[in-house]
Amino acid sequence: MITMTAIQIIMMIVLLILGVFLVVAVLMQHGKSQGVSGTIVGGSDTYYGSDKGAKSDKLLARLTTVVGIVFVVIVLVAYIAQPDYGNFPTGAEWKNYSDYFSKFAEMK
Repeated sequence: MITMTAIQIIMMIVLLILGVFLVVAVLMQHGKSQGVSGTIVGGSDTYYGSDKGAKSDKLLARLTTVVGIVFVVIVLVAYIAQPDYGNFPTGAEWKNYSDYFSKFAEMK
C-alpha cells in the first residue's frame, strides 16, 4: 500500500488551489481587442470606458503569469522527486502481471 507523506499532501493541495486560480483568472481576463461587439455596445470608445479596468487587467495578467510559472515548477519538482516504482515488465516478468490482470477479465 502506498502512503502519502505530509509534503505530498501539501503539494497536492497547493496544486489544486493554484489550478483553480489559473482557470478562474484566465476566464476573468478581458481580450486584447474589443472587436465589433465592443464597438456596438460602446466599449472603450466612450470617455468613461477608455481606461476602465486597465490596471486590474494588467495586475491579473501578471499574477496569472507568476502563478502559472509557480504551478509548472511545482509539477516538475513533484515529478522529479517522486520515487521510481519500477519499469514495465518484460519477458518472463510479464507472465505474472498478465495472470493478475486475467482475473479481472474473468469477473465480467
